[in-house]
Amino acid sequence: MRGLITAVALTTFVVGGLCAAEMENPYKKAKVGDWVTYTSTTVMAGMPQKQIVTVKQTVKAKTEKEVTLLIESEMMGQKTQTESTISLVQPYDPVKAGVRPGMDVQKVAEGKESVTVAGKKYACTWYQIKMTMKQGGGNISGLTKTWVSTDVPLGGMVKSESDMEINMGGQAMKTQVTMELKDCGGAK
Repeated sequence: MRGLITAVALTTFVVGGLCAAEMENPYKKAKVGDWVTYTSTTVMAGMPQKQIVTVKQTVKAKTEKEVTLLIESEMMGQKTQTESTISLVQPYDPVKAGVRPGMDVQKVAEGKESVTVAGKKYACTWYQIKMTMKQGGGNISGLTKTWVSTDVPLGGMVKSESDMEINMGGQAMKTQVTMELKDCGGAK
């Protein structure tokens, strides 16, 4: 179950990153050491408690052609690390960036709205994404609304709310995932 919760939280993180500004690749401005930290809260039907995952994304390396991100997550004392590479020479398509095999995403709505998180107000563009994904012999599907701001580094995600349904072995479970910016910083 822990792996499934982590997959749902990280899927929300990936989908949130897909919504970054479409005009220019937001990672072109990134510097080694830039970072963002998010807190993701997952509530699954039938579970008496919330599951909280902390996710930190840090620019590990950058060349003229690509940015390498270190993505660290922690849940219930368990830490994981993955790396992701983002091309800086190919056109940046936020709807396809970071899409994992078996994942299908489609933007269904967008708008403008201000959002306050971690005590700071951000002028945001929001996107609503419909997502389906095959995961571990089952399916995850649902809607995610994500707010992004040019004032936040590494894709600009400020907040993301997902209503998902997980179907595993003929069993359907509803889940809600909320991810919010906790803090961010630049290279020193």
